[in-house]
This record gives sequence, C-alpha cells and structure tokens, in this order.
Amino acid sequence: MSHRFEWCLLALVAAACAKEPDQQAQPVRPAAGALRYIGSSTVGQGAMPELVTVFQRRTGIKFSEVKISGSVEGFKAVMAGEAPIAGMSRGLKPAEKEQHPYAEVIGYDAIGVFVNDLNPVANLTKAQLKALFSGAVKDWKDVGGTPGPLELVTEPNDGHRATIQFFQESVLEGAPYGKSREIELPLDDVRYVVGHREAITFASFVFAQRGSKLVKVNGVLPSEATIRSGEYPLVRPLLLVSKEPPQGDAKAFFDFVLSPEGQSIVGRNFVPRTTPKG
Repeated sequence: MSHRFEWCLLALVAAACAKEPDQQAQPVRPAAGALRYIGSSTVGQGAMPELVTVFQRRTGIKFSEVKISGSVEGFKAVMAGEAPIAGMSRGLKPAEKEQHPYAEVIGYDAIGVFVNDLNPVANLTKAQLKALFSGAVKDWKDVGGTPGPLELVTEPNDGHRATIQFFQESVLEGAPYGKSREIELPLDDVRYVVGHREAITFASFVFAQRGSKLVKVNGVLPSEATIRSGEYPLVRPLLLVSKEPPQGDAKAFFDFVLSPEGQSIVGRNFVPRTTPKG
C-alpha cells in the first residue's frame, strides 16, 4: 500500500508539471514607468516643480525625472522615444514641424535684460543690445553708463539653448555673440550679475533676483500687459511637446497643465495661455 501511494503521488506531480503552455504561469510584466520631462530650463525651473507636485497630489502619477538639458535636446529625446514629455521655450522651427510632433502652447515668456542694481543704465534699445552682445561695444559709457569695461554673461552657446538661439535671432539678427562668461543655468547667470556690477545678461524675466535690475528694452518693461499686447519686443511661447498626441499618464499631465488649476500655476511666473476669468 505504501509503494502504491508513492507511485500515485509521483503520477500527480508529473501530471501537474505537464500543463499545456497556455496554462503555465505567465511572467509578470513590470508596471509602466513614471513620467519623464526633458528640455527647457525656463519651463523646467519656472513651472515644472509646482506643476509636478500638484499633479502628483491630484492623480498619484509620479515623475521619475525632470531633466534640464535645453529645448533642442528635449525635442530630440521626445522624437526618439526617450521621454514622453519635452519642454521648449520657443516656437518650433520648420525642420521640427516637418517631423509632425504634438505641441501645446502652455504660456508665454519674456526675455529680460538684467544688470546690477547699482548700474545706472535703465533702458537699452535693440540696436544697443546688439552692439553689446556682439562685442562691438565694450565700455558702459557707450550706452549711457558709468565709464568702465562691461562683462557679458550668457548660458553656454552650445546649440542646445532656446534662449541663446532666440536672442541671437531676435536681437543680434543672426550675428555671432561676442566673448562672454558662460554659466550653465539662467538663474545662475542673473545671480552672477548681482555680484558683479560690470556684468549684463539676459534670461527669462521670471529669474529676477534681489540686487538685479530689469532694463527696459526700447523703453518698455516686460509685464503681462506688454507681453500680451506685443509691446515688449522679446516675447516667446512656452511649449510642452510629445512625439504623438499623448495618451494615458502623459495625456493626464497635458490636460492638467491646460486646466484652470494648471494655468494658474503657469501664471505664477509666466503669462498663462488662457486669460484668467474674473
């Protein structure tokens, strides 16, 4: 009886191991990865931190990374499928449009020109800015300032920075930049100006710091009114971009950013795409 029981037990085990393939346990698929943002430092520093925090609180959907690498790199990463969301702080170029990405304007930004708060210069024309940043003018006295050498400060001119490209096209009219001190992030460019009276830089107007001064351009300061009206001359759109119309978690984030709550967050630093009601 004992041997017969053992034989039956072995037969049951063998039968269990001989299941058809479609009855076998399937491998567990990993959960979908969290969202990633790659791109513009203006969007990445000026809007994404609060947008991500509130979005996660509302939905439970997390971001694994907010990577600041510049608009060009963000666009390339999205189109290569390396990330679902890119940020850009300029409009799409013709060659980029030919790739048929999905893009939404989330707001508008102004490029501000910053000098040290002790610098007496309060207004510069676009022609004067071109002379300054092309290196043609090297002394503050030539633009109405206190005599003395000036120092140009910019983000790295590495071909990846939307702010650098926008300013070169809009102000320098395609001319090359003069020699400048290159500092990685625009906020740090402005901080450098705070500590150096001879310095001048340009960056999103939202990066104003105590000890810095926004200079009028053609007699106009950036504000929501002058940005919306086009009176301020250095205005650009802010974009979220994906390779295709977003789905799932990415779509939820796009929808949130364009919702009244998301637009209110964008509007804390920038001019939102939609005009607030009331």
